[in-house]
Amino acid sequence: MYTHNYTGLKAKLAESGIRYLRDGTYPAVFQRASDLYASLGIKTIMLTGRHKNGPGRQPLDPSQIDAELNQIKTEALAATVALEAPNEYDLSQDPHWVENIKNYSTLLYTKAKRIPCSEIYLSLALRWYP
Repeated sequence: MYTHNYTGLKAKLAESGIRYLRDGTYPAVFQRASDLYASLGIKTIMLTGRHKNGPGRQPLDPSQIDAELNQIKTEALAATVALEAPNEYDLSQDPHWVENIKNYSTLLYTKAKRIPCSEIYLSLALRWYP
């Protein structure tokens, strides 16, 4: 979520009546998402997907799903309305992107269903091009 002029952004969000935002799953995002929810009732769609360490853009790392979901549960569960699987992974330059995103999304869905909250929706749509 947005880091520059957060106070001004928050005021504009309050004026606009926006009810949902979409952002990645990082500690600073969790703090802002929780604040926006507590003060304005705005919920966040959390875009999941941690990558392997290394130079440049690395492939998704399924071994980080548990940690990512745990952070969402402990730091921003009330502010979270939905979890979204990584999108546009076809642009990742991963030569096995179709297989990897299918496996990642399946694993994410299976693990996310264990979160004890019936109000989180799972969005696992993929972008496909023939």
